[in-house]
Amino acid sequence: MGSTKPVRRRPQGKVITSLASLPSAAFLDERALAIALGCSKRTLRRMAARQELPPAIRLGGRATWQAGRVVAWITARCEHAERLSGAPFVAASTLGISEHGAELTSDVHERDWQDSSESG
Repeated sequence: MGSTKPVRRRPQGKVITSLASLPSAAFLDERALAIALGCSKRTLRRMAARQELPPAIRLGGRATWQAGRVVAWITARCEHAERLSGAPFVAASTLGISEHGAELTSDVHERDWQDSSESG
Protein backbone atom coordinates (compact mmCIF):
# COMPACT_ATOMS: atom_id res chain seq x y z
CA MET A 1 0.00 0.00 0.00
CA GLY A 2 1.25 3.46 -0.93
CA SER A 3 0.98 6.41 1.36
CA THR A 4 -0.92 9.46 0.24
CA LYS A 5 0.42 12.92 0.75
CA PRO A 6 -1.79 15.43 2.51
CA VAL A 7 -3.26 17.99 0.17
CA ARG A 8 -1.97 21.48 0.87
CA ARG A 9 -4.60 24.13 0.57
CA ARG A 10 -3.90 27.75 -0.05
CA PRO A 11 -5.06 30.06 2.70
CA GLN A 12 -8.27 31.80 1.86
CA GLY A 13 -8.57 35.58 1.73
CA LYS A 14 -9.55 37.58 4.78
CA VAL A 15 -12.76 39.49 5.35
CA ILE A 16 -11.98 42.17 7.89
CA THR A 17 -15.06 43.46 9.67
CA SER A 18 -13.86 43.74 13.27
CA LEU A 19 -12.54 47.28 12.80
CA ALA A 20 -15.80 48.57 11.34
CA SER A 21 -17.77 46.94 14.16
CA LEU A 22 -15.98 48.96 16.86
CA PRO A 23 -17.35 52.27 18.13
CA SER A 24 -15.75 55.09 16.14
CA ALA A 25 -14.40 56.67 19.33
CA ALA A 26 -12.55 53.48 20.42
CA PHE A 27 -8.77 53.78 20.68
CA LEU A 28 -6.53 50.91 19.60
CA ASP A 29 -2.85 50.38 20.32
CA GLU A 30 -0.53 48.61 17.84
CA ARG A 31 -1.46 45.14 18.99
CA ALA A 32 -5.22 45.73 18.95
CA LEU A 33 -5.14 47.37 15.50
CA ALA A 34 -2.93 44.61 14.11
CA ILE A 35 -5.42 42.02 15.36
CA ALA A 36 -8.36 43.99 13.91
CA LEU A 37 -6.62 44.18 10.51
CA GLY A 38 -5.44 40.58 10.63
CA CYS A 39 -1.73 41.40 10.36
CA SER A 40 1.38 41.46 12.53
CA LYS A 41 2.56 44.50 14.48
CA ARG A 42 5.54 44.69 12.14
CA THR A 43 3.27 44.82 9.09
CA LEU A 44 1.18 47.48 10.83
CA ARG A 45 4.29 49.61 11.38
CA ARG A 46 5.20 49.21 7.71
CA MET A 47 1.68 50.22 6.67
CA ALA A 48 1.93 53.33 8.85
CA ALA A 49 5.34 54.19 7.36
CA ARG A 50 3.87 53.87 3.83
CA GLN A 51 0.97 56.10 4.91
CA GLU A 52 -1.55 53.32 4.35
CA LEU A 53 -2.97 54.27 7.76
CA PRO A 54 -3.61 57.63 9.37
CA PRO A 55 -0.81 58.91 11.60
CA ALA A 56 -0.84 57.43 15.10
CA ILE A 57 -1.21 59.61 18.14
CA ARG A 58 0.86 58.99 21.27
CA LEU A 59 -1.06 58.09 24.44
CA GLY A 60 1.03 57.06 27.43
CA GLY A 61 4.04 56.58 25.15
CA ARG A 62 2.18 54.15 22.89
CA ALA A 63 1.15 54.54 19.26
CA THR A 64 -2.65 54.68 19.21
CA TRP A 65 -5.32 55.04 16.53
CA GLN A 66 -9.00 55.92 16.75
CA ALA A 67 -11.11 53.23 15.07
CA GLY A 68 -13.43 55.62 13.20
CA ARG A 69 -10.51 57.56 11.75
CA VAL A 70 -8.81 54.40 10.51
CA VAL A 71 -12.03 53.24 8.82
CA ALA A 72 -12.56 56.70 7.28
CA TRP A 73 -8.93 56.81 6.05
CA ILE A 74 -9.17 53.37 4.41
CA THR A 75 -12.57 54.18 2.91
CA ALA A 76 -11.22 57.43 1.46
CA ARG A 77 -8.36 55.47 -0.12
CA CYS A 78 -10.85 53.03 -1.65
CA GLU A 79 -12.98 55.82 -3.04
CA HIS A 80 -9.90 57.56 -4.42
CA ALA A 81 -8.80 54.34 -6.14
CA GLU A 82 -12.31 53.99 -7.55
CA ARG A 83 -12.17 57.46 -9.06
CA LEU A 84 -8.80 56.71 -10.65
CA SER A 85 -9.75 53.30 -12.02
CA GLY A 86 -13.43 53.80 -12.77
CA ALA A 87 -14.26 50.54 -10.94
CA PRO A 88 -17.06 50.90 -8.39
CA PHE A 89 -16.22 50.73 -4.67
CA VAL A 90 -18.81 48.94 -2.55
CA ALA A 91 -18.95 50.36 0.98
CA ALA A 92 -19.31 48.03 3.96
CA SER A 93 -22.74 49.46 4.72
CA THR A 94 -24.11 48.28 1.36
CA LEU A 95 -22.84 44.77 2.08
CA GLY A 96 -24.85 44.61 5.29
CA ILE A 97 -21.79 44.79 7.51
CA SER A 98 -22.60 46.42 10.82
CA GLU A 99 -20.66 49.60 11.45
CA HIS A 100 -21.82 50.39 15.03
CA GLY A 101 -21.07 54.06 14.72
CA ALA A 102 -17.85 53.83 12.69
CA GLU A 103 -17.92 56.81 10.35
CA LEU A 104 -17.35 55.96 6.71
CA THR A 105 -16.97 59.43 5.31
CA SER A 106 -14.63 60.17 2.44
CA ASP A 107 -14.18 63.87 3.10
CA VAL A 108 -11.74 63.29 5.98
CA HIS A 109 -8.68 63.21 3.75
CA GLU A 110 -10.15 64.45 0.48
CA ARG A 111 -7.78 67.42 0.45
CA ASP A 112 -4.77 65.11 0.89
CA TRP A 113 -5.85 63.00 -2.09
CA GLN A 114 -6.41 66.05 -4.26
CA ASP A 115 -2.97 67.41 -3.38
CA SER A 116 -1.25 64.10 -4.18
CA SER A 117 -3.12 63.57 -7.46
CA GLU A 118 -2.27 67.08 -8.66
CA SER A 119 1.44 66.67 -7.96
CA GLY A 120 1.78 63.15 -9.40
